[in-house]
Amino acid sequence: MRSWSTHRRELGRSDAQSGPPASPRVERRRRAAAIVATAWLMWTALPPSLCRADAPEPIVLETIPGQSRPMVSVSLNGQGPFRFFVDTGAGGNVLSAAVAGQLGLKSLGSQRIFNPAGGTATEVDIVEVAVTEAGVLRLDDLRFLAADMPQLGDDHGVLSVHSLPPGLVTFDFAGGTISIGPGALEGDGPGVMPCQLAPVISVVGEVDGRSLVFHVDTGSPDGITLPGTLAAELVFDGELIMVRERGPLVVKSGRLRGTVRIGHLELRDPEVYVVDLFPDFGNIGSRFLHDKLLTIDRERGLLRLADPVEDIQH
Repeated sequence: MRSWSTHRRELGRSDAQSGPPASPRVERRRRAAAIVATAWLMWTALPPSLCRADAPEPIVLETIPGQSRPMVSVSLNGQGPFRFFVDTGAGGNVLSAAVAGQLGLKSLGSQRIFNPAGGTATEVDIVEVAVTEAGVLRLDDLRFLAADMPQLGDDHGVLSVHSLPPGLVTFDFAGGTISIGPGALEGDGPGVMPCQLAPVISVVGEVDGRSLVFHVDTGSPDGITLPGTLAAELVFDGELIMVRERGPLVVKSGRLRGTVRIGHLELRDPEVYVVDLFPDFGNIGSRFLHDKLLTIDRERGLLRLADPVEDIQH
């Protein structure tokens, strides 16, 4: 596999020197660079909160049943409840602009972000919530981008995994919990792989022998997603089927005739999604993770994917 530095160089390089008009390939790279830049800006503009947990035991959050993403009930400055999904694919927190207005939150500044669904860059306010609570979890002075993004749908916001207190974070999709507690992953442990933490949680995998960076994205309702540029080199069982289209964001699906490897997991002839907008990276969403245990060691830069039965055995 290629190294992280190689992937960073390829993702960060600019093809603007080729001159106008930009080809579709160049335009896709520019959009991908804008998306990554937005994630980095969210990471730097929204610093981690001051976290307080009253109980010495691990913090366990119950997720709302029947959701396509890990959703929790949240109160903001004592008001709510509001629905937030906890997202490993977000560099920072997002709060719907309508809720920010409802709470009377004042702008601390602004941030320009790129919305892949809309295909445009937008200036949004940065706001701060004095007390954010979800069950026994309390986060003080948490900052959000106040934005009405299409990805929110009817939900009220996004909590980035980076805003959670220190410790291991485990998403138990089948059990309906998110836990934060002490402990550490071992680099040679079963199902453990290195991950990049910023701006979003990412791992390096392979698709039919081709190295690919995958964003581990609990905020996505889809499963294994491949970039269209890579999909063009692969063989599928029939034509790809349109799933949805929102501006430049076109999502298709089909059965790959091949193998996807992510750490110790090997998927033969899997159902995958294909997105033309992202030329350099894939995505691992909640549809794939729904029967897995996902544990992230943010201190050591390690990630573990396991089946619940496998976790009990170890």
